Amino acid sequence: MLPKFKEEKSLAAVLYIAHELIEKSPEHRADLYKLLKILYFADKKHLAKYGRSITGDFYVAMKDGPVPSRTYDMLKHIRGDGCFCAPVEFMNKLSQSIEFKIPISITPKKRPNLDDLSRSDIIAIDSAITELKNLDFGQVRRLSHDTAFEEADESNNISMESVARAGGANDNILAYLNIWLENQTFLVA
Repeated sequence: MLPKFKEEKSLAAVLYIAHELIEKSPEHRADLYKLLKILYFADKKHLAKYGRSITGDFYVAMKDGPVPSRTYDMLKHIRGDGCFCAPVEFMNKLSQSIEFKIPISITPKKRPNLDDLSRSDIIAIDSAITELKNLDFGQVRRLSHDTAFEEADESNNISMESVARAGGANDNILAYLNIWLENQTFLVA
């Protein structure tokens, strides 16, 4: 079961993380790898505490760790080496919001719309930024190869439940998450 992907929230989260990395990380740039891992760690924290995903994205296990699939597709599309489909209005907004100066460095062209992110979303993202901002590629890679990564299915999909468990979700949160996912599936269908 997958929740509905929220493009606007994903864009707001990407812009928020990019601005924070540029301001607070030692290299003062928004590295694509670190940005996607921050989103994973933020989602892991948010799922474990609140039983819902920040963006509704799903995670796949790639060689260097979990990746939010649709957000990655969205960013690859901007970079010119991927495919992402969304309404024309959103695609225009996307191209006006982000660019790549080099293939692995995101340059935000505008500030995030914080109205698209809840207070709990921002707290989880800030916590993940604090945890990862000073780590190098190898350190982030090791941390992201967690139990959720190890539990990926044969198609490399990582379940929301695995991500929540890796974040420390208790049985009540896991039960709530499964109900939330069922409702999301019903609403999307």
